[in-house]
Amino acid sequence: MSVSAEEQGSINAGCHDEPGKTEENVNEELLRAVEEIYSTLLKAMKCFGAYFGDTSFNRFFQGGPSSGQKPWSYVCAGFCCLMVLGQWFNVAIPLVCVFFYGSKIYTLLFFDVWCLLVALNITVSLIVLPLTGVWKSRFEKFISYLRLVQSKSIRLEKTRSKGKIYLVVSGFFIVAVGIAGIYILVHILDMNFGNHKPWNAWSGFRIIYPFFLTIGVALWLLPMVFYCTTCLLLEALFDDLDMKKASLDLATLRLEHYRLCRVVELADNLLSPALLMVVGLCIPFICFALYQIAKIDHFPKQETLGFLVITLAWLLASSTELAVVMIFGSKVNDKIHSIRTYLCTDQVSASDQKQILLFMMYLMDLQEENKGLSIGGLTGLTFSNFGFCSYPRA
Repeated sequence: MSVSAEEQGSINAGCHDEPGKTEENVNEELLRAVEEIYSTLLKAMKCFGAYFGDTSFNRFFQGGPSSGQKPWSYVCAGFCCLMVLGQWFNVAIPLVCVFFYGSKIYTLLFFDVWCLLVALNITVSLIVLPLTGVWKSRFEKFISYLRLVQSKSIRLEKTRSKGKIYLVVSGFFIVAVGIAGIYILVHILDMNFGNHKPWNAWSGFRIIYPFFLTIGVALWLLPMVFYCTTCLLLEALFDDLDMKKASLDLATLRLEHYRLCRVVELADNLLSPALLMVVGLCIPFICFALYQIAKIDHFPKQETLGFLVITLAWLLASSTELAVVMIFGSKVNDKIHSIRTYLCTDQVSASDQKQILLFMMYLMDLQEENKGLSIGGLTGLTFSNFGFCSYPRA
């Protein structure tokens, strides 16, 4: 079976499809909907120093202004640097205390692992997210390609409303945990490590540590809201393709599917570093929490109940975070591969030589499970990794 060079070029159409330099193909309706999804979240992250740059997408519209550096942007960048330094300083405080309180090493490491996750969260966010016009961040590359998706039938109302719900819920936990939880730790359990050796040499440390610990609650939760919102957006794109696939011929369906896979690939570049941090640190954090609960009788009786409540809450939150990462990422990857079920039914006919070859190549390409979101580019997030069927059965 052989095909001409012209036919082969048609078969491979879309395999090198990249956004052009012209702006004629910008889907402004989709871009405006995506802006509404992200704008409030980016503003919230900006308030806590996890983001700087534009919170609107005006620069992505056809003929939109190209934003350069503004005077206030330096103030915002300085604030973000202060937050980053504060979170990394919070990593150092319990770590140094280990050398002075060896008997509390597991408790200190328990807190330090969480502080490390928060510090890495804000650091990675400030690298991959900013829309500044100075350099092209991974988030900007993602939006730049997403705006070229030409479907007019994509409905993002549900994604927008769910994103707002996630943001409100996270705001509640930021206030509840940030105030109540930190108060219990600092004033009831006496776990303000800024008041322990060697940091007690200066009274300022006893204020700095709980302050950045409170801010850290927001820096822990808001990136997860960003991740969940992005996953919902990707699912909506594939749901739209799923609704109209019956009206598309095989070549067009393959091209549209490839373009959406390219969007997911850029999303993976954006999200995979954070996923690696969550999986890599939540698991040891959960282990430390379980150990702390097992050794709860080592604490003074007046502190046992408070520490048990805090540890159980942290254990539940970390387990939930890990589950959310796995479930949302697996659902996106499942959407990518679910089209195999449609292709393997009688609804798709391949009558000529070219269509048969297209059909075979497309199925072979879909066999790759590494398509989709991954944990730091090391392994994909699929239901099969957790003992479930990866793809819906026909």
